[in-house]
Amino acid sequence: MFKKVFHSTALLIAVSLGVISCSSSDDGEENNIPASEISSVNVSGYMYEYTETADDKSTVCRLSLYSATEGAYSAGDEKFYYCTISGGADSINYGENLTLSLYSHAYGEEADTSSVTKTLLLSVSNNGDVTVDGYETKVLGQACSSYLSGYVNAMGGIDFGTQVFKGASINTAEDGTKYATVYLGIGTGYIYTVAHTDIVDPVASIPGYYTDDWEVVRLSENEYTLSENTFKEVSGNSCAGFYDSEGTQHESYDTQWISSITFPVSGEKGFYYLWFYINSNVMGVQFCDGTGSASSAHPDQKTGYVGKFVVSDWMTDSEKNDLYDYHTDLPFDEIVVGNTFSGTKTVSSVEHTYTCEFTSDSELVFTDYNFSTEETIVTYYTYSISAITALNNYTLKAYAHEKDEEAASDATATSIPFAVKSESQISFKSIVLTKVTEEK
Repeated sequence: MFKKVFHSTALLIAVSLGVISCSSSDDGEENNIPASEISSVNVSGYMYEYTETADDKSTVCRLSLYSATEGAYSAGDEKFYYCTISGGADSINYGENLTLSLYSHAYGEEADTSSVTKTLLLSVSNNGDVTVDGYETKVLGQACSSYLSGYVNAMGGIDFGTQVFKGASINTAEDGTKYATVYLGIGTGYIYTVAHTDIVDPVASIPGYYTDDWEVVRLSENEYTLSENTFKEVSGNSCAGFYDSEGTQHESYDTQWISSITFPVSGEKGFYYLWFYINSNVMGVQFCDGTGSASSAHPDQKTGYVGKFVVSDWMTDSEKNDLYDYHTDLPFDEIVVGNTFSGTKTVSSVEHTYTCEFTSDSELVFTDYNFSTEETIVTYYTYSISAITALNNYTLKAYAHEKDEEAASDATATSIPFAVKSESQISFKSIVLTKVTEEK
């Protein structure tokens, strides 16, 4: 039997609608405003949940209003997008409504406003109750401009975290402790040409979060929820099997998925490192602090893959410098082309110095110097950008060839993960390299 787990009221400290709308007499007294004079509801800054019904089908929807002009929207287990909002406002008077036009976009990008993605009617009753398209809402907490990252630099580079992420809210307990609730669902995509459906798997590994001392705290049953449906009911497939820490193989299986997790946040930093296992019909990967060496299909064992929850508005300057997955102001051509980048990395206990010179927008030279053997290997590539897996996170389609020669017409391309980390740093083949020359 599958079990449905709910948040405890101690952890899911919901922001009451009375506080948001200032509609209770207590709020009026606290603000020295008579209740009879309160006539509007503050709507921006909160996440609303409502159940939409159509054709005998019920769909749980969430509308996050980061501000009057920016937010996010999700519907069911799969749909989620960030949006620019037209027609929004910080507050709505009792008995009035707003027509919100949502223009979808990816995180960190600008929306295409040539066509409306979705239109919603946000209304406030004469009693101060908020509805969306006539459906009653409940406030889940403060809206949180954020994302979940679970990036794998293999297979051309895939961020599985962004695919299962369906929004987040922040709540504050009576003692002042802040808690983030991250909502999770179904992710879909392709590994090369193979379609995959992804979930956060509770069978392979119970999720958790890292403390400031880098200790993993696993969530208790009242700190996460499970989906109503199972993976197979939704996708038609079973979850891929795995090998446990003792090397025992577990065959494919069906399960519910983790539909939300709640954990403490400080509000003083933007990065919160998490422990979770994303599984699919193809393969599964453990995400952690990225300090391990376990391979895919090995849950509850540290890998080199980082899982983190990122709150945009809380990021420190150093975190912004470290953040390269979603930069919007680091153009590839201006930073990379015509420059040389260098760095060192220890591989199998041997230190290497790597140098990457981008001689043009289609040619580069990669040098690997082995300190142990004192051997230098130089590879010449003709390259192009075959995919952008996240903003400023690229895949280079590269063809190796001899110096001063062209790549053979039947040459096999190599997919190289590549990222622009800052105006002076890149990541090439998952190696961090720093600029050593100015633009030519």
